[in-house]
Amino acid sequence: MLDRVLRCRVGEKEVSVIELEEHEYFAVIARELGIEVGAPQQAAILKRLFNKSI
Repeated sequence: MLDRVLRCRVGEKEVSVIELEEHEYFAVIARELGIEVGAPQQAAILKRLFNKSI
């Protein structure tokens, strides 16, 4: 099974994430930015915020 890799640039940081669940991508990106995300629901909210800011 191949892992999916997500690479994204957030400001000056480039984040590479290997995960299986989409909400986990955003949780890891948020942690890279110093935002703690505990629950998948919080990550889903962050996903909507990221999508609106693009």
